[in-house]
Amino acid sequence: MEPFRPIVDLKVWQLWRNEEHDVTPETKRALVRTLYDDMQSETGATPVTVCVQKLATSIAQVYLGQRDKPDLPLPGLPLALASSLQDD
Repeated sequence: MEPFRPIVDLKVWQLWRNEEHDVTPETKRALVRTLYDDMQSETGATPVTVCVQKLATSIAQVYLGQRDKPDLPLPGLPLALASSLQDD
């Protein structure tokens, strides 16, 4: 999960910046929606949840000797978060 932590950290920072300082049903929904933001991957735009699943599976395959390296998404932020930074 650590490769995906900056995504959640950025979303929390955005909520804080928008005066959302408490954990409410709306802030929880905003954080959960982050899991469905698209990231760039080798196969195109892919939801964060799918990237996490691919990474977990590929790490297991590395340990089993079935592949050489884990399947990480391409560097960068999810597309929705990146575009929201341009609006600020």
